[in-house]
Amino acid sequence: MSILDQTPGRPQPTAEQRAARVKQHIASTWRQTVHAHQHGMRLLWETPEGITPQDVIDALGTDAAEAFALSASLATLIESIDADQVVSVPDGVTFTANPDGTVTLS
Repeated sequence: MSILDQTPGRPQPTAEQRAARVKQHIASTWRQTVHAHQHGMRLLWETPEGITPQDVIDALGTDAAEAFALSASLATLIESIDADQVVSVPDGVTFTANPDGTVTLS
C-alpha cells in the first residue's frame, strides 16, 4: 500500500462498529419510509378548507391510479412490519381506479 492510499486518522471500523451502522441505517430507512407514507396520506386526506381529497386526486390526473397502487404497496410493506404505522383510506371512503388512470372517490 502506498502512503498516498492511506487515510490519516481513520482506523478501519471493527465488525461490531459496522454492524451498529447497519442497524442504524435500517432503523433510519424505516423511520423515513413510515414518515413518507404517513405524510403522503395526510396530504391527500387532511386537506385544508376549500380543497377536497377528490380535488387533489383530480389534480393527479391520469397518474392517480398509479399513485394509489404504489401507496397500497407501501402500506402493505409497512403493515407487514408494524400495522399500527399504516394510514389507511378513511372509513366509509371507497375509490375506483378508472381505465384512463384517474381515480374516483365515493
